[in-house]
Amino acid sequence: MPSPAPSPDPRAAASEAPLALRLVELGQRLVAAKELDDVIRETATCVRRDLGFGRCALLLDDRGVGVLTVQGWDGYEAQSSRSLAALRMAALDPLPALASARGKVVHRHDAPIAELATASAVLALQSFVAVPLRGGGGEPLGVIVAGHPLNPGVTPVLDADGPAARALDGLAALAGTAISARLAQRALGQARRMLENKKREMIELMRELKEREATVVGDLMQAQRFQQSIMPRPTDLAGATVEALYLPLEMVGGDLYDVAAVDGSRLRVFLADATGHGITAALATMFIKSEYEIVKRTVKGPAGVLRVLNERIARTYQQLGMRFTALCLSIDLRSGTLSWASAAHPFAFVVRGGGVISLEGGGTFLGVAPDVAFEERRLPLARGDGVYAFTDGLTEAWDARGEAFGEDRLQAAVKGALASGKPAAAAVAEALDRFVGAGRPKTDDVTFVGVRWTGPPAV
Repeated sequence: MPSPAPSPDPRAAASEAPLALRLVELGQRLVAAKELDDVIRETATCVRRDLGFGRCALLLDDRGVGVLTVQGWDGYEAQSSRSLAALRMAALDPLPALASARGKVVHRHDAPIAELATASAVLALQSFVAVPLRGGGGEPLGVIVAGHPLNPGVTPVLDADGPAARALDGLAALAGTAISARLAQRALGQARRMLENKKREMIELMRELKEREATVVGDLMQAQRFQQSIMPRPTDLAGATVEALYLPLEMVGGDLYDVAAVDGSRLRVFLADATGHGITAALATMFIKSEYEIVKRTVKGPAGVLRVLNERIARTYQQLGMRFTALCLSIDLRSGTLSWASAAHPFAFVVRGGGVISLEGGGTFLGVAPDVAFEERRLPLARGDGVYAFTDGLTEAWDARGEAFGEDRLQAAVKGALASGKPAAAAVAEALDRFVGAGRPKTDDVTFVGVRWTGPPAV
């Protein structure tokens, strides 16, 4: 017959009952502890005071980098404590590695583990039990080591299966959960502090950006005033009425126009559209304007003006890569003869009665290369004819459906204005706004210039 199972030792049960109660009390204290240091201190004290071990050390990898440091201890003298505080132990070292692998490791003077001889000496323990500390999710946190100090002539008893050693398992579980919670709490606090720091940095950055924005806006407003100052105000002349519309996409733009009387009998109109828009294109218009002012009164004929202007731009500003379309028109106010030349610019047109005459052109962009010739064409105007030029930002404005404003709508707006006696520029602006839609942004700078020849000026 099989022998009956041994009866539980009532003395062992009686000795474990107080330990269980103390662990319950420890669990309550760990829950109430607010800081990680409090959890570690309560744990180390309980190991020595309640479980009866001579010394205790807690090694934690609280940074998650695989290096354990002694962050709590009890039963050590001050000099030993300083040595413990400087101890670093890799997670792969024998002590934490064996404890993690076996769940518990016991090193005794009468049954030593060779791999743990160094740890025994460093921790100054003759015999000890090492139990892994794990978080609530089973993640490794470190090791709790409880044992008895080196004491010549004294051989402490360490029962690996005794009540104290078994209680150490429960204590390690309680401590691991509490430590894991405090580490998470500390990480959350660090994250909050980092967010607060980032928030303060963002606020400071926004303040600096607002200051810089105010400076940039101020500079742009000054640039806007300067650019507008170089655009002539439409002024009627003897023999012609002049009107213009200028709508930069941003505060400054890449379109340029000029209307001026030259040598007393000719009216010269010039339009340019630099590639791009905004500040870079606006700076290009400044260079173009300065060069045009040099040639507009000294060079005869629109083709000659474009040829000389291109020569100066291509040679002087070659490194800047300035590229722009241009259109130059000249009206002899006495005879009504219109001459024009184009450098890849949209075709101007003449409204005569109810019809439209397209002023076809061609040419290449100005600034690409020197030594370029441009074709000049002529058309006799009738009294009341209107000559209208524009940049592509007007005809290429898009509505919500993706349809372009186009030349047909532009010409219809001009003809409607002339038929009703309204200014053509205002009519074009209204038609463009209706087409694009209220509040919808345009995609490019818009320029429109109109000149009506009213006949030879009186002598």
